[in-house]
Amino acid sequence: MNTRTGYYLICIFLCGIFSIDSSAAQKGEDSAVVADSLFAAGNFFEASVYYEAALFYNSGTLPEDELILKKAYCYKFLERYPECLNQLEQINLVSVADSVRRSVVYEQAVCNYLAGDAQRALMKVIQFKQLGVLSADDPFFAGIKMLEILALNETRQWEQAGRCAVDFVAEIAETPEVKADLTSRIEKLYQKKNLPKELKSEKAKDLSRFVPGLGQFYCGRVKEGLVSLVVNASFLYFGLHQLYYKYYFTGYMAGLGIFHKTYFGGMHRCEILAQTENERTLKSFNASCLAILGDLYSGDPETL
Repeated sequence: MNTRTGYYLICIFLCGIFSIDSSAAQKGEDSAVVADSLFAAGNFFEASVYYEAALFYNSGTLPEDELILKKAYCYKFLERYPECLNQLEQINLVSVADSVRRSVVYEQAVCNYLAGDAQRALMKVIQFKQLGVLSADDPFFAGIKMLEILALNETRQWEQAGRCAVDFVAEIAETPEVKADLTSRIEKLYQKKNLPKELKSEKAKDLSRFVPGLGQFYCGRVKEGLVSLVVNASFLYFGLHQLYYKYYFTGYMAGLGIFHKTYFGGMHRCEILAQTENERTLKSFNASCLAILGDLYSGDPETL
C-alpha cells in the first residue's frame, strides 16, 4: 500500500467517525426535544423513554445532569419513587449548578417521603436547608417546610413538629390576626390529648395470644374482637367435646384443627390491625395539620 492510498483511507475512516458522532449528537438533541414535548403533554412514560434515548446519544452537547433530573421527574409523576430516587442518585451534586443541586435534594426528600421512608426524607430536608438560607419568597420554601412538618409527624417528633409549624405560620402569615388564629389552632392540635395514639403490634399480638379477641379490643375493633372470641371458644369447645366422647378424628380435624387456624390467624390479624390503625390515625392527623397550614394560602391559591 503506497503512502497516498493510506492517506485516503485514513481520511475516509476519520470522516466516517465524525459523521457518526454528528448523527448521534443530532439524535440526542431530537430525542430531548421530543421528550420535553411529551413531558409537557403529561405523557411521562413516553417522555422517560426519550430522555433515556437523549442520554444514550448525548455526546456532550446536552447537559446530562438536567436530562437525568427530567427523567427522574417522569418517574415521580408515574409514582415510581424508587426508580426516581435511583435516577437522582446518579447526579453528582459536587459538579452541578446550585439550582440543580437544590432541585435534586428537594426531590430526594419528596420521593423518600412518598416512598414511605420519613426518616430518610427528614435527613434530606436537613441537607436541603444546609445548602443555603431559606426565605419566604424562595420557591422551595413552602414545600420544604410542609415536608419537614409531615416527616416529623411521621417519626412522631411531636414537639419539634409543632414548633416547626408555628414558625412556618409566623413567617408566612400576612396579618397578626391570621398568625394568632393559626398559631392557636396548631398549638391545640399538638396538645398531648389530640396526638395520635401509637398502638404496639407486639402488644396487640400478645393480648390476642392470652385471650383471643383481646388484641382486637386493644385496636378499637370491639365487634371483631367479640366475633373472634366466640369463634375461637366455639371451635375449642367443639374439639374438646368430640375428644371427650372419643370422636378423635372429628375432634382434631373439625375442632382443634380449625381452632389452631383461627387462633394463630387472629394473632397475626392483630399485628396488621395495629399497623393499619396507626397509619389511619397518623394520616388523619396530617390532614388536619395540612388543613390549618393551607389556610395560609386561602387567599392566594397560586402560592403553593
